[in-house]
Amino acid sequence: MPQKDPCQKQACAIQKCLQANKYIESRCEDVIRAMRMCCEHAGENSICCSGFSRERKSTEPKIPGSDGDRGLSRVWQPGKTSL
Repeated sequence: MPQKDPCQKQACAIQKCLQANKYIESRCEDVIRAMRMCCEHAGENSICCSGFSRERKSTEPKIPGSDGDRGLSRVWQPGKTSL
């Protein structure tokens, strides 16, 4: 018999919360946080976390001036010739 996904409960809770809140993610932050915590513990053992883990990596905040932001955190100001 197949083993139950360790994060299935949290994944279902996200779907239920989003449906109940017209897909406004900010209203479901607590269940999303619970899913992240579950995925951190379950890792590769959860198929529910496969897309969730990739999504998190792409949305992690970038540190200004780091190699990853390519200088996009700097803003052009009128009258200045360089950033």
